[in-house]
Amino acid sequence: MNAEKLKDYNFLKSKTIDEIYSLFDGLSDAEKRSVINNKSFLERLSENEVYDLLNDLSEDDYFIILHNPYFLRKVSQISLFEIIPLFSNKQLLDLFSNSYFLEKLSKIEDPKQVLDLFDENERMNLLRNSKFVQKINLDGEKTAEYLKYNFSKVEKFELLNYKFIADGISSQYLSYLARDLTLEERTILLSNPDFTANLNVFSIMEIGKDVLVTEKLDGKSIATLAYNLPHDKRYEIIYDEKFFQKLDGDGITRLIYDFSFDEKISIINDKKFFDKLSGQNICHICEKMSESERIKVISNRDVLNKLGGSEITSLISDFDVSLKKKFVFNDKLYWKLNSYNIELLSLDFSFEDKIRVINLFLDKLQGSTIFELAKDGPQALRHKLISDSRIFEKLDGYQISCLVSDFGVDERFDFLNKDEMIKKYKDIDLRSFTMGFSDDKLGKVILNNDLIRNIKTDDLIFILNLVSDSQKLRALDDDFILENLSMRDVCLICEDMDINKRGELLEKNKIQSKIKSLDGMDDLNGRWKRYFDLFGGKALDLIRKKPKEIKRVIDTDKIELLKGWFDKTGQKFIPPFYVVSAFPLKEASKFLTSQRMWNRCLKYFPLSSDSDKIAFMKFAYAFGVFDGDADGFTKLTNILKRVPRYINKMEYEKLSSDKLFDSKLKEISVSEGLKGAQGFSDVFRENNGRFTLTLDVQKYPKTMMVLRKKLENLKNRDVLSFNDIVSLANNFDFIYDKSFYEFFLKNSDDIFNNQDSMIYISEIQRRFAEIKTVNSNRKLDLNLAVNYVRENKYGCVMRGNEELAELSKIAGYNDEDFMVLQNIYNEGRKRVFSTIPRVTGNIKGYRYEIIRLDNPLSLTIGVMSDCCQKLHDAAETCMEHSAVSKDGRLFVLYDESGNLVAQSWVWRNRDVLCFDNIEIPKRAFKRFDSTSERTKFTNNVFDAYMKCAKELFIKDEKVYKSLLEEGKITREDFNGLRLGKITIGLGYNDIASVIQNKLKKDEDILVRPASFVPPVLLNRDLYVMDSEIQYVALKRDDRIYSDKEALDIYYDEVNSYKLKDAFLKFDSLVLKKLEEAGMDLNLVKVALSPNLIIVYEEDTYKVRVWKVFINDNIFDDDYKRSVLRQLENNLKEIASSRRIEIIEGAITQDGWNEKWGRGYGR
Repeated sequence: MNAEKLKDYNFLKSKTIDEIYSLFDGLSDAEKRSVINNKSFLERLSENEVYDLLNDLSEDDYFIILHNPYFLRKVSQISLFEIIPLFSNKQLLDLFSNSYFLEKLSKIEDPKQVLDLFDENERMNLLRNSKFVQKINLDGEKTAEYLKYNFSKVEKFELLNYKFIADGISSQYLSYLARDLTLEERTILLSNPDFTANLNVFSIMEIGKDVLVTEKLDGKSIATLAYNLPHDKRYEIIYDEKFFQKLDGDGITRLIYDFSFDEKISIINDKKFFDKLSGQNICHICEKMSESERIKVISNRDVLNKLGGSEITSLISDFDVSLKKKFVFNDKLYWKLNSYNIELLSLDFSFEDKIRVINLFLDKLQGSTIFELAKDGPQALRHKLISDSRIFEKLDGYQISCLVSDFGVDERFDFLNKDEMIKKYKDIDLRSFTMGFSDDKLGKVILNNDLIRNIKTDDLIFILNLVSDSQKLRALDDDFILENLSMRDVCLICEDMDINKRGELLEKNKIQSKIKSLDGMDDLNGRWKRYFDLFGGKALDLIRKKPKEIKRVIDTDKIELLKGWFDKTGQKFIPPFYVVSAFPLKEASKFLTSQRMWNRCLKYFPLSSDSDKIAFMKFAYAFGVFDGDADGFTKLTNILKRVPRYINKMEYEKLSSDKLFDSKLKEISVSEGLKGAQGFSDVFRENNGRFTLTLDVQKYPKTMMVLRKKLENLKNRDVLSFNDIVSLANNFDFIYDKSFYEFFLKNSDDIFNNQDSMIYISEIQRRFAEIKTVNSNRKLDLNLAVNYVRENKYGCVMRGNEELAELSKIAGYNDEDFMVLQNIYNEGRKRVFSTIPRVTGNIKGYRYEIIRLDNPLSLTIGVMSDCCQKLHDAAETCMEHSAVSKDGRLFVLYDESGNLVAQSWVWRNRDVLCFDNIEIPKRAFKRFDSTSERTKFTNNVFDAYMKCAKELFIKDEKVYKSLLEEGKITREDFNGLRLGKITIGLGYNDIASVIQNKLKKDEDILVRPASFVPPVLLNRDLYVMDSEIQYVALKRDDRIYSDKEALDIYYDEVNSYKLKDAFLKFDSLVLKKLEEAGMDLNLVKVALSPNLIIVYEEDTYKVRVWKVFINDNIFDDDYKRSVLRQLENNLKEIASSRRIEIIEGAITQDGWNEKWGRGYGR
């Protein structure tokens, strides 16, 4: 009775849900089954209320109700994974055939969990059910892998032909599933529009490597696919109308690359092909033809009409000269050839023919072409050419300068003063124009107002430095000249003037007015104004007496420091620049009271550079020279005067055969009053198989110094060389502790026989008081001191900077200096791209490289190569430039034993790259005993630099050419931005004589490094004195000037390791995370850099990225953007042409998911 009531909708409406539940609970199972399947009952209850009642049903009743359309309409969705445990496979298959049930089924994200329940036949039947397929997520890596490995090729082929399956899978996974099918199956698939509807061109090309599907592919794709097909197949394709209609000229050209000449000429002469071919296409088709075959092609009037000047030039440029002349002087080609084409074709003509070319094409020629054709001609003919007003008009000032450079002085002077030259003065190379001019002629040059107002300031200073003091005085009385010179320039010009003339100049009213008008916009940011404000009436007097010292102080911005020293001397004099720049001002009184003692030390110290003197000054300070320690002074001078008492027979024979040294020794010994000229054989006498010194060291100091300088570098010596003193003391502090120098002397033998001890001695000196305190209860020896500084180095090493810390420790930098280097390195880590290519190579047993952008060696190289590219030295900002600037890098050269033998700061500005100087450690020379060995060594170093320069040229050309071909830069950019010249700065070059003998001096307008604002401000400006004179290593004949900056397009290759080989490169935190991920150390690889670690697996088709560890110390948005670019580059390089899959959550740092997205296949 109650069962029937519960089927009456009006009755149900009058009852509450609790009353309905009460009635339902009292029913039998059969009645419950009957009621719950009733339409009225189901319509009265809500979805949740229906679900509450299902718990009372048996599995059979539940199965029945799942087929009831009224019930299925009532529920919003059904979870399959709640149902699966309740039913058999057969029941589930029955449910999956019910379209009403499938409509309510929630989306199945992992089809594998369902499909695995059934056997092979059942799985196929399920996947033939379009409504079931619509309920599963087919698109994903896991599903693709499952379908690939759990279904046969026949089954996959069948499934992929179903539109409802193809519609559910993305292009990427469709190609993944289809590419291992047979050729016939793939051909059928690619002919199925339902299958190809969801494919992109790249997937079609991947599936159809050997299948061509014209319906979907454009001509470019067809050409790409067909390129690797056999010749006969390609021949059929280009003559097949359905393909031909889609192919353009580029595609046709690509497909016939290896056709015979007869086949190619037939295609060119066929009108339907010819209409599609451009002049450039024809040019490419003819590339591999012989000279006679190309002549046949371009003899065709239609072909010749289609070809442009550049194509004609390309086709005939390597013809015999006589044949080229026939084309160049052919009236029909006159209108096709431009100036550049004519230049390329005529460069190997005789000079008479070049003159004919210039006269014939004069209206079309640019000045640069005329210059190239005329520059190597006889002087008389060049004179005749540039005397022609039409030709003269086309040439610029620089070109005229080069053409007249070997003319007589009077001829050059006349040309320089021609009225027609006025508008060319701004480009003129005044230095070559005025070479050999007398003082009188130079004076007239200075009086030429038009010239002086157009030339560069550097040229004006050059001329003023050449003229007599009287001419300088007259010139600097000119308002325009004085207005365009800075006070630094004035100081530079008067450096070599007679002191009285200099005084006369500086007292001129106009100079005085210039000083008063100086403001913060002066060329050195107001430094000169500060100088004059600080020194007042003494300023000019100091310039008059020591212009070089003052200029160096201004250049390095040590004005206040100089004023402090000047005041300490009672304003009587200024100490040498090296003292002002390095000696602590607060201890100036120590220096002033110890000058006599210090000067006596200098008598024994032959090295003259400021950096060497500063290092020696620190060494002397440590021995108490500036604290009045007489004992320390004596012990120091004994070190300096010490000469080996004994030498062996081999050393004796080698030294006694050195005639030049023997002659110098005799000369010095005579000057010191020795009886007779004492040669080497007189100074050392044989005694029981060895040779003993016979002279009194104290009595003949000059002779001893000559001997010492020669003998100090002998192997097994018992003296401390001057170079060793500099190397050791470079990183000393101005600290005096008598117990330190006693410790030093006591352990000197061990220090010089142990490389580690030499590396750490400067750190020991700086921290000796601390070391003594820690070891106060035990005897302090060298091992204890070395171990202490090794284990207690830097307190704050940021993650990713561990290698920098190790190198800094070896270099002997203290904690404060390390923090400066770390700040520089952190800035450098933002530099992902560079304008300078990275190259590596080997030559004659030497290994060279432009080091990686993230290599911290650039920050310690100065210490390791005994040069000034280090903190607190002249080139410290050059060091920073090499580590942070996109235009700077470091070149290093190692011998076969791994010793650093040369290095250079490398900079690029526009199309010029310069090895600013070649720095060779002094120890590198000491490894060679004979002059011939050292000569061979320097030649090998030079050859390594030249080989590197050539590789830089080739790589830069290749990369810029690819950018041109990809349309990313214009032809003008290509011509102007690729490397046009590589130079080597002469400076204080260690192999200067080799460079001067083998290379030509750069006579062009000098290129310097681009303006550089160091992100970490140091004490000095960019030091460019070493490249004041440059020699040309390589230069393009067709170099074209451009004022555009070089592109930062180079980045470093990925450093990849197998994970099992990279343990030592990981910290424990990273290892722990990798182990937790359950990764196989034999398969997984890692790409390492200080900014990030990429953990990945790879196979033929894809790269799977498991994890990207981003450095915790990426602290600003610029840094994040830089590292993002680095990640992109690294992934592209690792993947090459393969697809990249980044696992969910692999990249987790803020801002990164936004770029890369989450999920699979991104």
